[in-house]
Amino acid sequence: NIKDMQTYTTEEPIYALATSYSPSALAVIRASGEGSISMLLPFFKGRLSKATTNQAVHGYIIDGNGEKIDEVMVIRYDKGHGYTSEEAFEIMSHGSLAVIRAISKVLEEAGFRQALKGEFTYRAFMHGRMDLTEAEAVEELVKAKGDKARSDALSRLEGSLKSEVDSTKNEIVDILASLEVQLDYGEDEI
Repeated sequence: NIKDMQTYTTEEPIYALATSYSPSALAVIRASGEGSISMLLPFFKGRLSKATTNQAVHGYIIDGNGEKIDEVMVIRYDKGHGYTSEEAFEIMSHGSLAVIRAISKVLEEAGFRQALKGEFTYRAFMHGRMDLTEAEAVEELVKAKGDKARSDALSRLEGSLKSEVDSTKNEIVDILASLEVQLDYGEDEI
């Protein structure tokens, strides 16, 4: 949405529920932004600071009073890794609405703001993690209602349209180079 894009920023750490806001066995809450790992540390009992990128760590999310909210797994992503290419983490918690609300409150107390729709993909695009055709394919994949739509969107997300565009671009560049040579030297000199 163009209106949302006008308010997107890469300056603030953000978070969002990546799963449905409904009671379920699990919930995934994603956060991204500079300093996000250190912002979570006071609210996490576990060895997150010792974890390496892409590593899952078991522990507890705690509130500002040190009370346990839930037993969770946190995946750490250092800068250059993960969806946005920013420092980030994902919390896998139980899917109770009370747990989701409590974790969201903790993240806001830590200094995160709730992400706008599409803001994680915007950041991935801005950091060169994906091109525009791939970013558009994310939305298509999320909205896909059938196997064909899902398959087409996944193909675009994997770069099929980019490959076609690059191939066509290379052909045009070759044609232009050939024309420039002919204009510069004429047919007799080639």
